[in-house]
Amino acid sequence: MKNIAFSVFAFCAAVAAVAAPSPISARSVHLWHPAPDAEWAYGEVTVEKSVPGSYFATIGFSCGYCGIQELINGKKVAIFSVWDPGDPFDFKARPDGVDEKIRTKNLYAGEGVMIDRFGGEGTGGKSMMPFDWKIGEPCRFAIHARQDGDYRTAFTGYLFRDGAWFKIATFTTLQTKGAHAIKGVYSFVEDFRRTEESRGQVRRARFTNFFAKPLGGEWTAIEDGRFTADNNPIMTIDAEAVENGFALTTGGDTANKNIKLMANAKTKVGPRPAECVALDALVDSKQVLFKSNDAVEGVKTAVYRIPALCTAPNGDLVAVCDARHEGGGDLNHAKPINIAIRRSSDGGKTWTEPVFTWKWAWNDDEHWAGSDPSFIVDAETKKIFLFYNVWESKKRHGIFQFYVQESDDNGKTWSKPRDISSDIAFPEWPFGKRDSEGGFIFITSGSGIQAKDGTLLHTIVHVNDGNALFGSDDHGKTWKPFGKPVKNGDECKVVELSDGSWMINSRWRGGGRQIHVTKDRGRTWESRYDKTLEDPQCNAQIMRYGNMLLFSNCKSPNRRALLYIRASADDGKTWSDGICIEPKGAAYSDMTILPNGDIGILYEGAGYATINFTTVPLSDVKGSFSAK
Repeated sequence: MKNIAFSVFAFCAAVAAVAAPSPISARSVHLWHPAPDAEWAYGEVTVEKSVPGSYFATIGFSCGYCGIQELINGKKVAIFSVWDPGDPFDFKARPDGVDEKIRTKNLYAGEGVMIDRFGGEGTGGKSMMPFDWKIGEPCRFAIHARQDGDYRTAFTGYLFRDGAWFKIATFTTLQTKGAHAIKGVYSFVEDFRRTEESRGQVRRARFTNFFAKPLGGEWTAIEDGRFTADNNPIMTIDAEAVENGFALTTGGDTANKNIKLMANAKTKVGPRPAECVALDALVDSKQVLFKSNDAVEGVKTAVYRIPALCTAPNGDLVAVCDARHEGGGDLNHAKPINIAIRRSSDGGKTWTEPVFTWKWAWNDDEHWAGSDPSFIVDAETKKIFLFYNVWESKKRHGIFQFYVQESDDNGKTWSKPRDISSDIAFPEWPFGKRDSEGGFIFITSGSGIQAKDGTLLHTIVHVNDGNALFGSDDHGKTWKPFGKPVKNGDECKVVELSDGSWMINSRWRGGGRQIHVTKDRGRTWESRYDKTLEDPQCNAQIMRYGNMLLFSNCKSPNRRALLYIRASADDGKTWSDGICIEPKGAAYSDMTILPNGDIGILYEGAGYATINFTTVPLSDVKGSFSAK
């Protein structure tokens, strides 16, 4: 950690957080913290004197603020608000006066948090929760900023309570491209009752232990401050440096004796408090599991692609992908490809070194390659099935074959690959045709499912003819096609709906997703096109989690970026706005439920340079349903 001091501080629009002054209210007094543009901001407020109608804004910034209030009725709350783009000095602004397309959106709300819109001093989204703070006891807040698309930033407010960080809410707001940071940090004390009685009452608080963390940088102690006030002429205000921070006082018989307005002050801040250190555990958990040009078992690999992820019966995580040794091309490019695997026994914190599940022969006589891995986990037999497509380009060039390997020890070892190509062939799609003869047929990468009745179920694609289902009714001893193919669709996934029907969610054209539903094991289909699930013609993942469906994909109609997880509580009829997992480049993804109940996601990074793993708290997913 390093300390930093600024001799010059530029004021910013954040001053608009203070309401238009009333001649009979106590004067609002502000403290400006010259913090660097930050990914994280942390600060504490300790109230020494309060009365009904008091606001102690702890961390304000150019797009919003958080802190504690004593309401006019005496109840105590914590709040976190983020402005819409526009004029924050507009004291006549109406909450409904802003075009919905540019409004601040609520992406997450913690349990017991009330979400609404505000107006009167700019407009935006606000969150409020009961919080019985005490005089003389520090209250700790943190704010996090992350990119949420090219022109949006998502801000999350946190409150430390009951020994842990509680996520209050997340709001996303429009900003200038590239301005994805917390800027212009400040604090203030305000009388929002604005009566002659309230003007005569004293409010005082200490703002201490302020730290900021620039993106990719170190935590920085903020030891400088500057004091200002609104243009109310009443001078019953004061400010001063105290241990680890500064104090602000307004109202009553307060005398302006310690420091003049517009004056700079300096304090000394100690090491980061334990509560601030605990924020490190909330930092992005992303890990790179596979990286271009890294070697597996001594074999250098140009590109890793096509991730698949599952949770083994014992709770271990198993991650696989294509190890494309000589370039990024797909299987039909006739280059060597093997399936690389890593495992984790601690919920994704650490991983084994990568190895191959099988080494396909590539020599003067044979050119074998395996690609597009996918899993099915049988909860009854405790077996994991690993599927992939195989191509032999020396003697059988142009013919896709389908293989499966099995593991009965949670992915540690794997059986010899078994050819099931003829077993799962449909009459409409006979096996053995070459690619050039209309035989471009392949098993979709990612994950299949086990239905409630025990059926093992997976998807297969004919590039020119749509989607179909195959699976097993005898726990993988034999494999067979189910029903008939359905037109329109590319790479796809299957999920079981609450009524027991099966739904295929498929990559397709036009910026959305193709949906097919069968109630009779694939014999007949009902199809629709879902424009609300924006998609750039890319592989995605859908899975069931209790009464929810979760869907991960690139939330864009035309480019592979903005990886989101969205949730549905009505079998995919409607979806939450979702949670942004990767704001920059991304592509294929797969998800699994972790042993602790959270979500693990494995996905391709920007430019297909990495395969990344990260975790998403279940509370974030559930919180997206509370968002307005």
